[in-house]
Amino acid sequence: MQATNTPTRAGSLKFRAEPSVTRQSGVALITAMLIISLVAIISVDMMSDQQLSIRRTGNHLLWDQALQYAQGGEVWARGILRRDRINDEKTETVDHLNEDWASELPLTPIDGGSIGGMIRDMQAQFNINNLFIDTENKTGEEQQAPQQADRALKAFKRLLADLELETSIADAVVDWMDTNVDTRFPDGAEDLAYSEVKNPYRTANRRLAHISELRLVKGVDHEVYEQLLPYVTALPETTRVNVNTASSTVIAALAKEIDSETAKEIVEIREQTPYNSYQDFQEQLKKLLPKDRRPGAQLKELVDVKSSYFRVEAQVQLDKLQLVTHSALKRSNNNNIGVLYRTQGFE
Repeated sequence: MQATNTPTRAGSLKFRAEPSVTRQSGVALITAMLIISLVAIISVDMMSDQQLSIRRTGNHLLWDQALQYAQGGEVWARGILRRDRINDEKTETVDHLNEDWASELPLTPIDGGSIGGMIRDMQAQFNINNLFIDTENKTGEEQQAPQQADRALKAFKRLLADLELETSIADAVVDWMDTNVDTRFPDGAEDLAYSEVKNPYRTANRRLAHISELRLVKGVDHEVYEQLLPYVTALPETTRVNVNTASSTVIAALAKEIDSETAKEIVEIREQTPYNSYQDFQEQLKKLLPKDRRPGAQLKELVDVKSSYFRVEAQVQLDKLQLVTHSALKRSNNNNIGVLYRTQGFE
């Protein structure tokens, strides 16, 4: 270190630091402080990323665990449905709401949360896909298919009218599914109707793969869809409505002779004594309706007392995570149960 000798009044010497040395010390101090600050910022950022990564990993593990529980609920439902069919084979093949499968599984405690579930008969609803019967490569159905589809169309229009919705939706649904390009008069909707919307698209020209596809059809907005959802479904084949499980609204739509009051009586009676056959149901109609107001023999094509399609809903609560899954199952005559699709979230 260099210093200069500066005389004082007392004649003594006093050492004074050079200004450049003082400046260098200040720069070094500031540099050190900046480095410490940068290290602190980087450390905090690394710790935040690590905590986020840990939280994300934990959420993934929690989600996987909830999904495993939900799939366990589906396995439970399959066992219930298989047992039901075995029991039916000992008596009569009938499905009704007094059977075990129709009982809701209440929320049951599990490690870290709870699980609940229910099985619903999908044939308690009107099958939208009955409006179009594809006879391609199917011999023997060509003559009956148009009449069956026409009866289903009339039933669907009655359902729409009962719900105070536009019956024109029915013709638009048929045009959505049929394979031709001819617009049904006067309320149908083919490709041209959908080419004019903000994001144009074309008709499917096939049956609905899932009931949510109904939202794409002309005239079906969110409000209409929510109003229809409890009463309609989309199954991969022509099906009949199970009058042992259907609501009075759906039953009333099956024939113009069945008014809402009669449909409610049908539901009340079956709660005590389910219908074991179509003949039982027909006999009940004879008691409820005068002779000149009874439905014709065609009603048999729309009515059943057993079901093959069921929907399983599982609700899992783990910590703050809530998972709801839906599984559409088909129970075949040999009691094999297959999965049509699985979805997550509220429908």
